[in-house]
Amino acid sequence: MNTRPRTRLWRLIAAAGLLALGLSFATPDAAFAQSDRERARSIVVEGQKKFKAGQHQEAAALFLEAFQLDPHPVIMYNVARSYEEGGELINALQYYRLALQQRPSRAVREELQHKIDEIGAFLKEQGVDITRLETAEWDPIGLMTVRTEPPGSEVSIDDVWVGVAPIENHKLSRGEHRVKITRRGFAHEERILNVIPGKTYIINVEMQPEALADTRVDPGYLELRAPRRGLMVFIDGEPLATTPMGRLELTPGEHSISVEGADYPTWDTRVNIASGETTQVAAANPTATVIDQEDTSLLSQTSWGIVTMGAGVAVLGVGGVFGVLAQSEANNYADNRSEFGRATYRDNAQSYALTADIFYALGLATVVTGGLIVLLDSDTEQAPPDDVYDDNLVLHDLELGPTVFEGGAGVSAQGRW
Repeated sequence: MNTRPRTRLWRLIAAAGLLALGLSFATPDAAFAQSDRERARSIVVEGQKKFKAGQHQEAAALFLEAFQLDPHPVIMYNVARSYEEGGELINALQYYRLALQQRPSRAVREELQHKIDEIGAFLKEQGVDITRLETAEWDPIGLMTVRTEPPGSEVSIDDVWVGVAPIENHKLSRGEHRVKITRRGFAHEERILNVIPGKTYIINVEMQPEALADTRVDPGYLELRAPRRGLMVFIDGEPLATTPMGRLELTPGEHSISVEGADYPTWDTRVNIASGETTQVAAANPTATVIDQEDTSLLSQTSWGIVTMGAGVAVLGVGGVFGVLAQSEANNYADNRSEFGRATYRDNAQSYALTADIFYALGLATVVTGGLIVLLDSDTEQAPPDDVYDDNLVLHDLELGPTVFEGGAGVSAQGRW
């Protein structure tokens, strides 16, 4: 009796068993990957603290360390964001470009492209060759604006006289500078600026007569982070400067803040500025807002996976039917000793066996595909917050496709964390 169809069936079953065994051996690797992600998360939390404290170099180093453990594009985005906030725009542009190469989700990709475009445009205006960033040279500067009431006060920086207020967009090199403001008959004012290149620093001083110097109230400070460059900042309804901004000096009390710009929804808030203290505010990133919408899909990804597995089982069943037919024809061929009609039984058995093999392969591939879809079920895309690591790390951009090799076929799956 010809047992070839049955042998093929058992061969396919053995292959499925080997696949399951291979998946079981992959489990330790998955456990190690999960451990790396947990370590990366804890490192990112430390990076967030450094970022919010203004320690941008330290934050970038921590985000890079986390990226080595979990190469997620949002972590690389935060590396670039740290360099950008620290005024190292060439490094920022390089890391934004690297993040774009990590195959991010659509929302993250759009945010990265926007950052690349606006920083690239700024550096080109500064004469930087952005096509050769490894060898590019840039003289990094910040800008300082000094306004006094009454106007006409004299301003010196690091003991060098620079002019009479108001002074707009005076260039300063990176690092600490001492700004001194004087006027005859008024108490002098002094400020220490730690300049970060690419940012604008604004000093608003209400000069106090010398006779009233003892009643002087120290100003408060505002540090505003915005997700875009070139946005107009309004304080108490008055246009003040464009982003990115360094420390802004304000009188103590409540102030309204509004940020506006092209393709950027107006963002506003109110802050209470305390004397001698610094208040930090982060304007909303428009791409970080998640709007709840009604799910119009017919089935969830998990449901589609289960449906796909069911379809695979059905295809295997069809293969089983052809396998039975092939076995029946093979039995007829073995039982029929005469030449008449024997070749027909043989040809039918071979044809049914080939058809059964095809359905077995398709069915197995479909079942495995459905199982992977269920296993790799992921949430919807999320845009990167301004300086926060995405706490919902999931597999994105799952790719499934056929694989053809000598003597057989199968299905391959590729995903990205």
